[in-house]
Amino acid sequence: MNTIMKKFILQISMILVLLPASAKNYIWLHGMEGHSGANTWDIYKDDLTKTNGKIYEYKSTSGIKKIAENLSGTIKSAGDTVDQILIGHSMGGLVARSLQQITPGIKGIITVGTANNGSVAVENVLTGKIINQISLMIAGVSLAFDASILYATASAPPVTTLAAPVVVPLTIIKNILMFQTLYSMNESFNSLVNFYAFTHQCIYDMKPNSAYLKEINGKKIDVPIINIYGAEDNWQIIRALGSLKRVKDVKNPLNIDKTFDMDFVQGVRSGMGIVNQIRNLHNSVYNTLGVPAVFMPWLWITRELILKARYNWDKIYWDLETGMHAKLAVNLGAVGYKNQSYCIPSGYSLGKLVCTTKYLPYVTDNDGILAGSSSIINDTLSSVVVHTIRVENVNHQEMGNHPKMRKTLENIIKLKSYGDSF
Repeated sequence: MNTIMKKFILQISMILVLLPASAKNYIWLHGMEGHSGANTWDIYKDDLTKTNGKIYEYKSTSGIKKIAENLSGTIKSAGDTVDQILIGHSMGGLVARSLQQITPGIKGIITVGTANNGSVAVENVLTGKIINQISLMIAGVSLAFDASILYATASAPPVTTLAAPVVVPLTIIKNILMFQTLYSMNESFNSLVNFYAFTHQCIYDMKPNSAYLKEINGKKIDVPIINIYGAEDNWQIIRALGSLKRVKDVKNPLNIDKTFDMDFVQGVRSGMGIVNQIRNLHNSVYNTLGVPAVFMPWLWITRELILKARYNWDKIYWDLETGMHAKLAVNLGAVGYKNQSYCIPSGYSLGKLVCTTKYLPYVTDNDGILAGSSSIINDTLSSVVVHTIRVENVNHQEMGNHPKMRKTLENIIKLKSYGDSF
């Protein structure tokens, strides 16, 4: 072999060594009924895989295995069977796992907000056990308003005189709190429940311990998997409902890195401010009646009724702040128990506290629709590493458009933080 040929071979070898590993191709899969309108992945498909990514749409009218079979045929026909990474959102993650079982060339899977262990919310909808705490809130608020107005208008002077300036503001406040916030939030909640009430087989496949999940989770995992789940920071369900209400804005590529989950949060915060004002109004009337009640004993009954009405508003404030959100989380199975310490006054003495420790409920990680524990993949049958990523402040609707979600996917796809497999 002459010197020129040796140099040529050496140069070719060096070029091959310096070339990056073959680029992966990415197949993006939406969730249930995601083929209608804007796609969950319209933003990130172009942002992260403009030249080597495709969105494959599917209809959700059959079981997940059947959906995967149909998609497999489409992918094979298109020749997309070399070095493919599947990225599935929600039910799309389960479609990806089934697709990998029957399609050549799948080198890895990324599931995002996927009910790998089933969705408790789906089961509660299908079994009629869903609790609409928002509807209960509406009923409670309506009764509280009616009771307060009744006590103010049906009482004898000087109560009617003192309460007269309160009645009109109460009516206005009722319209703001009820119609602008609670009714709108309830409409979004009901639309979500109706969405899960479809009779498609894929819905039943997502019930915990379904035959489909037992089968797919019982199979050996032989390709690398990254499982991503969202952990919204607080008031998770109403943030997810807010994003659902503005889902077209969330999915619009012009709105990359913008979030749309604050509508109901701001409404509830305003509601808490309104309720606090109402509590203060009740306190003011109650305290003012203390002096005339000395001379008009019948006012003591009125004072107690006003105090009772104030207690209704105390409960509503607590529900808006904490209770409603915890009770809504029960629908998702996002409630756990742990030892917690708390202290309460001893009798009437506010200065002396009695402290105790009990197992008490708390809201666990969830994205407003799916509990984090429902997403975790059991890796006991895996021959490869299964990565689990918790993404803070991201709800189920925002997984296709949120700064933290984009950063997570960039780390995986562009920076190869989890290896060249992805």
